[in-house]
Amino acid sequence: MKTYFNIILLCIFSLTLVTQSVSGQNKPAQIPANPLEIIDLETDRTLYLSGENIWFRIFCVSKNDPSKASSLSYAIYVELFDAQQKVVSKQKIKIIDGVASGKIIIPVEQPTGNYFLRAYTRYFRNYPPAFYPQVTMTILNPDQVLRKYRNENTGTVKIISQNQGGITDSDKIAAFTLSDDLLVMADSLKLFDKDEKVFSDVKLFENGSGLLYLDNFSGNKLNLILYLSNGDSLLQEINRTPSPGYTARSQIKNDSVYYTITFDDTYKKPDDPNLKLAIYNDHFLKTFQTNIVAGENYRKSFYKFEISQGINHFVLTNQLDSTLNIQTVYNIQARQLIAPEKMKYSPREKIKLEIRTEDLDYLASSVFSLAVVKKGTSSGRFNSLPGFLVKNPLSLLNYEITSSTLSESFEEQIKACLILYQEQLLQSQNFWAGKPSGTINLDWLPETRGVTLSGIVRDKETKLPASDQSLLLTNLSKQEDVFFTRVKEGGLFNFSMPLYFSRQDLFLSTLDLNTNNEILVNTDFSEDFPEFNQAPLAIDFTYRDLIESMLVNYQLSIAKEENTLSSETPYTFSSGFGEPEISIKLADYIDLPSMDVVLNEIVPFVKFRERKGQYKFTIIDSQTNLIYTDPLVLVDNIPLANMNDLIKIHPSSVEKIDVINKTFYLGDEVLQGIVLITTKTGNFGGISLPEDATFINFQTLQPMARFQNHEYSNGEEITSPKPDYRTLLYWNPSLKLKANMDVVLYASDHPSEYEVILKGIDKKGNRFVSVSEFEIVKENE
Repeated sequence: MKTYFNIILLCIFSLTLVTQSVSGQNKPAQIPANPLEIIDLETDRTLYLSGENIWFRIFCVSKNDPSKASSLSYAIYVELFDAQQKVVSKQKIKIIDGVASGKIIIPVEQPTGNYFLRAYTRYFRNYPPAFYPQVTMTILNPDQVLRKYRNENTGTVKIISQNQGGITDSDKIAAFTLSDDLLVMADSLKLFDKDEKVFSDVKLFENGSGLLYLDNFSGNKLNLILYLSNGDSLLQEINRTPSPGYTARSQIKNDSVYYTITFDDTYKKPDDPNLKLAIYNDHFLKTFQTNIVAGENYRKSFYKFEISQGINHFVLTNQLDSTLNIQTVYNIQARQLIAPEKMKYSPREKIKLEIRTEDLDYLASSVFSLAVVKKGTSSGRFNSLPGFLVKNPLSLLNYEITSSTLSESFEEQIKACLILYQEQLLQSQNFWAGKPSGTINLDWLPETRGVTLSGIVRDKETKLPASDQSLLLTNLSKQEDVFFTRVKEGGLFNFSMPLYFSRQDLFLSTLDLNTNNEILVNTDFSEDFPEFNQAPLAIDFTYRDLIESMLVNYQLSIAKEENTLSSETPYTFSSGFGEPEISIKLADYIDLPSMDVVLNEIVPFVKFRERKGQYKFTIIDSQTNLIYTDPLVLVDNIPLANMNDLIKIHPSSVEKIDVINKTFYLGDEVLQGIVLITTKTGNFGGISLPEDATFINFQTLQPMARFQNHEYSNGEEITSPKPDYRTLLYWNPSLKLKANMDVVLYASDHPSEYEVILKGIDKKGNRFVSVSEFEIVKENE
């Protein structure tokens, strides 16, 4: 237990972790712009109540062989944050065989809103935050009233052609989006031609987007009229614009992806006839490039498995690298792998989920997560893509679109979303800004052995990096744990923590006590967040029944603990000094008046003398008879900055004195004798601390949480009167698939439809999602 003095001391000297790029003083090595590891983040669902648990699973595997765990990362960093990028919860989880899993408890006072869960390793911090996998979710606070309508203000309709810009003669399709203010009042839309005749009805999706089909459109103008619920209407003219001289298209048909560019008579050939076509994945990394002869029609097809899964950008540029056109496709490779034995079950009945083996060879090396949740609580709960995805298409990467949800309506919504995204990218002046290309700097060293504490040592006045310095790190929570390292070129240092859990009180200082140094410690969690456009919450009063059902389930199960913490083996660590040659316990001796008397009278091979007002140690090596005049002296594992301070410590407060009277090698450090003084209170005996001393309350690993799946294995449990209402019926974050296997779980008492959601990555590193359904019904139905 920390003493009161200890707590005060920590408060005085605590240093907020300082953001300090370790590349600032010394240019590190280069690494590929495409990460060497794959991180896949999944949650049990995407709709939660405040107070509930978010169960998550993370895979961290090798890019070259997704069947193997990444060798670069020891720990994964997990953060839950809101739309204002305020972090709600953060954890570090140990990666075991490529898998990390756990839970985040949502605070009961957390307000209703859109939230985001992301995961990354220290190695991944070398890349832009858009690289970090992220799950978008909704958290509802039952104490807050659901909104019924948004503000009813005047809004706008934005129309974008598939070829970008205005509508040309060659455009067959265009996308539109309504502002949030108009969407709440929208009743219907119609297209009228120049003669004011209805050209076609227009389908408006719930997210405020839609598609305009312009086949057989002749003339120079169409009018899009939006009819509002208050009786008003809004007219938007659609005028023809001059053609850029070409029409570019990308589309998916069956198992192939096609890109075509067709030139017309209005195209003006440039001096250099070559154009460039490149394909970029969702991280804006180039995966394909070829030259196109300007003016000659071009068509190229790819098998779906030849290009990246997810969003692919077909970017057409000229020889000056000016972007002319962007066509985007969403490549999803949906397969059905798991299904229930039957479609309806009685309360507390055994449920058998069967693994279909026809695709297992393709997936055999993967580990999967399996969730069985109340229908409506996963991201497929909406009848249309949420408005957030329309405004932030990259979030599609974590949306559960599978063979069961990929209907014609969903395909149209994705097409509208991507047409709007193409225009957004084309108009962005900084489209490629910050996107890695080729190689990037290795600013953050991977954590291959443990959680890392890193930073830089520099001169306080000149701000120049320190050199030839030794650093000492002590864990004040486990005072026997002492670490040393040498400051590298550029003032950089790194300590790898052993298997610590929860928060640890650390002490950090240099061993050169006469310098004017300061120690800056890197922030352990990233402070960079991806940019995204704000969007209103997709939940409103129409979801009242679902929310009330979830609330009842939560209240009935709140007293039943559904999980336990893993029993990780506690880490026992020797300081590295080993058994000291000399160990003196002061309780074995008579009381002595002062520390100089103690050291000189009862501690062998040690002399503690005053000369010209300054005390100094001398240690004699009993084997070589060498005399060491500058030993390392630690009081409660804190380096003694001024030897005169030792006189201030009364012997009655000292428990023991250990001496190592020889040259000691610890890592890069050569220590000529060590004196270890341990006090009874662990409060450093009131000694003066080094000028650059830093105290850190450091977050280490979170114990891995285990979900306890409920079983009704005997008649007594089946007939128990204790109610069983669970929104999450089953959760397994690390399911290893094998042929002809079944997964067994048990129905709850809650009659409802449920979704079986299997997620993972295949041998090629692509995300995989398989969704099926069943229903729990009352026994008399």
